[in-house]
Amino acid sequence: MGTSRRRQFPTLVGVAVTGVAVAAVLGGLTNAVNGWVCPVFFLNVWQANWPYEWSLWRAAVAQGVLEGLLYGVGFALIYTTGVAVLSRGTCRYRPAVRPMKWIALGAVAGWVLGGFAGLQLAALRPDVYRSITPTETGVLRDIFADAWVFGSIWGIELGGLASVIVSLVLFTRQARIRSPFTA
Repeated sequence: MGTSRRRQFPTLVGVAVTGVAVAAVLGGLTNAVNGWVCPVFFLNVWQANWPYEWSLWRAAVAQGVLEGLLYGVGFALIYTTGVAVLSRGTCRYRPAVRPMKWIALGAVAGWVLGGFAGLQLAALRPDVYRSITPTETGVLRDIFADAWVFGSIWGIELGGLASVIVSLVLFTRQARIRSPFTA
């Protein structure tokens, strides 16, 4: 019994590393889009002057990868701990990472929904939005671009957390149907 559980530790480490990697890739990809949509957002957040637009975009992508790594560590810790507890340490790698595609899709859905929520806020109350995150120009187009980025970043973070929680609930239901998780 002890030997079996010891063999599962590398599996759980692999699940955690996979989760962190998925989050880093998602962070880089979504910030690649966000950096293209509104580079001014990142200038405002970093409060810095960048000499070239391309380097600002690269910095936005790198920031997305970094934040994806940081959030990925937290979410992977939650998810991997949940999988370990729910399977009593007996789950294999493939069944444990299978829900990650749904977690990633849920995070991307949160990114899109958050972006649209930011657009709605900017459309309904541009004066309130200007006070939250002022743009350099104040042009409505720039406000909408900034609102997309602002909302989408919150959306992917909340969507990722919600997806992790939902996937653990579904994993619990799967665990009741398929025992002992060795599929």
